[in-house]
Amino acid sequence: LAENVSRIEILKADELIVKGQQQLTAETAVAVAADQIAARLANVLEYISGGMRECLAGGGEIERIRTTAKRLQDSRQMADAVYLYMDPWGFVWPEKADEFFPGAVAPEGAQRMLLDDVVLTMLRSEIAAKPGGSAPVAFTLDGNQYLFARMGGRNFYAGFRLDVPTLHEWLMGVISLGSRAGVQLHVTGPDIALRPVDEAGAADVAVTDSLGGSESVVDVISEFEATPLARKQLSAPLSEYTIAAHAHGVASLINMRRSQSRLYAWTIILLAGGIIAGVALVIGGAAVEVRRAKSKADFVIGISHDLRTPIASVKMMAESLFMGSVVDEAKRKLFLKTIIDQSDRLQQLVERVLFFVRFGQNALHMHKAEVDICLLVNDAVTAYEAGARHTLSASAAEAGAGLVDVTLLDRPGWVEVDAQAVEQVILNLLDNAQKYGALDKSEDVDAVVERISLTVERAGNDRSPEVHVAVCDRGPGVPPKEISKIFNQFYRAQETSDKNLSGVGLGLALCKHVIEAHGGRIRADNRPEGGLRVWFALPLLRESS
Repeated sequence: LAENVSRIEILKADELIVKGQQQLTAETAVAVAADQIAARLANVLEYISGGMRECLAGGGEIERIRTTAKRLQDSRQMADAVYLYMDPWGFVWPEKADEFFPGAVAPEGAQRMLLDDVVLTMLRSEIAAKPGGSAPVAFTLDGNQYLFARMGGRNFYAGFRLDVPTLHEWLMGVISLGSRAGVQLHVTGPDIALRPVDEAGAADVAVTDSLGGSESVVDVISEFEATPLARKQLSAPLSEYTIAAHAHGVASLINMRRSQSRLYAWTIILLAGGIIAGVALVIGGAAVEVRRAKSKADFVIGISHDLRTPIASVKMMAESLFMGSVVDEAKRKLFLKTIIDQSDRLQQLVERVLFFVRFGQNALHMHKAEVDICLLVNDAVTAYEAGARHTLSASAAEAGAGLVDVTLLDRPGWVEVDAQAVEQVILNLLDNAQKYGALDKSEDVDAVVERISLTVERAGNDRSPEVHVAVCDRGPGVPPKEISKIFNQFYRAQETSDKNLSGVGLGLALCKHVIEAHGGRIRADNRPEGGLRVWFALPLLRESS
């Protein structure tokens, strides 16, 4: 019951809004229809006056007047009879009573007096009441409507009598076209009431909340629809007619109003959602740019640290040699070899910096050539070990053992690649294996390096041969939920950030870009025995001979 009462209140509010809208619509519809009716009568009168004016200008013979009146009457069915009056003498046309009743016996006695005298008397009276005679003369007599207009500056008046059946038919068309959504026009006159036929007989309507459920709340609106919202008396000679606008279809309009309200509400919600989404995108984009800027700053800091170490070593050993502090020839050669090795390392670092910069600017260009994949891997491992030895303890460096365990399962063959770009990929994978192979600070670098292994093998099939290069470590690996993200730009796992390890999250993104540019693919997975395995596949051009 409470729910129905609430819904009734909502319907009443909607009904008040609809009624206000209908009131304005009704007043507009009545005014427009009344203007149309007046304009139509004025057009008919102007047409008849123009025809009679031309007739008088041509001589005004009675036979010519007869022909003209007949033509005007037939061409405009609104006219039941056409008149020509000369003030104050009387009618020039019709010249006798039987012209009023074609095909019938002329009336006698009082009826003839009505035709000859009463209409003439009424016309003279109306003309006398309008000094100057410029305004049309209109009057109603015994249910017939007459309309006259003066022709120029002469004392002649042309006019017509309205054909009532044709008038009613035309009025029906006016109100049918003038009826609008929620408003119906009615015309009432002497013994007549006109309303659109297809809308007649509307009964009480139940207002139903069609969008809110299957229940209906009944609001009887017939009383509202029976009361005119606006009315207007037509101008003479139709002053006995009244045009009125009644509410119609209020129930459907209320339902439509409620549907529109919901539509507006959803539009506002969607608009607000779009604004929120736009703001979120802008904030997200700004956050990405902030992260990029921070990552670039971290990149510069990390590179500066990597460059500072070999530069300091080269400077220190060069100064020792220059000052003559090193006398022993073996140590002098060792110092010179260290300077050469550190210079090579500096060159590798510079190449890597330039590689990262071109990658960030989308300016990497591959210069492909046929290369033996085994030789390419060997060069990359040699370059890596030369740089990595300077980070080891003296005992490990002097041992001279290989830092990377390279396994060639077979000799795959030749690939068409940019050797420098693919070498940078291998160097980056080896560097990551050394850096992230042990996140436990208790493990030293020597132990971590010994855990790196690199495997090269042939894969694919005879139609699509491939070569796989895999770099494995024996560290803790990567959480499964993050393993698909490690190839995204500027992405770093939470554990690496917590351990303050250097890096900006560009290395693996760069590797992916290079490998895919060669028509290959790169993947990562955790090994069952522990550690992370990162491998890439390249199309095999031809096998080794």
